[in-house]
Amino acid sequence: MIQLNLLPDVKKEFLRAQSARRKTIAISILVTIIAAGLTAVVAIYVYAVQNGIKYLQTEDIKSKSSELSSVKDIDKYLTIQNQLAQLSSLHGNKNNFSRLIDFLPRLNPAPPQNIVLSNLDVDTTNTTINFKGRVSDYGALTTFKDTLTNATFTHMHNGENVEATKLFSKVTIDSALYEKTSTSSGVTFAITVVYDSAVFKQENTNVVVTVPNKETTGSVVGSPAIFGGNQ
Repeated sequence: MIQLNLLPDVKKEFLRAQSARRKTIAISILVTIIAAGLTAVVAIYVYAVQNGIKYLQTEDIKSKSSELSSVKDIDKYLTIQNQLAQLSSLHGNKNNFSRLIDFLPRLNPAPPQNIVLSNLDVDTTNTTINFKGRVSDYGALTTFKDTLTNATFTHMHNGENVEATKLFSKVTIDSALYEKTSTSSGVTFAITVVYDSAVFKQENTNVVVTVPNKETTGSVVGSPAIFGGNQ
């Protein structure tokens, strides 16, 4: 059997091109419809659903607030809860002045320059300490003042080491009077220092005081007794 091709090649190419064009247009229209549908869905969610959710949440907050307001003595409960929440912070900011028991002997120069304290006052408002006591002479008093002036301390805060800081930012001799009796002689004095509050903070740990040529920790053998007499 003999088959005759009645359509020339140019005609067939034209028909194929038209078919491809129709397919492309159809796909474009479909994609446009899908994109428009997605845009409409997003717009509905943003402008309708979210506003609806926001409205419901606002109404729920108002309802819960009204319920809380109707609870008897709610203000007292909230105040107590707030105070309980602050206990940890208050404990961390509390001062631990028992550290003075360790620091004072280490700040006392070695004999014969050592001092004997008769009184000590701590002013937490002005962060000052007032020392009152007696030394053998003015030279010993100068040695004690220099020791206080040059004292530094290190500590740990939130688990991190803090570099050495001056223990006292200011040291002032308020009075010094040489007295001599038939049995003894010496200089009675009063010194006021301004201390770094970090040294006594409960939240700070591993506090170590360093004085010239001498490092002090929790216990040092051979420290002279600072409150009266020999050790």
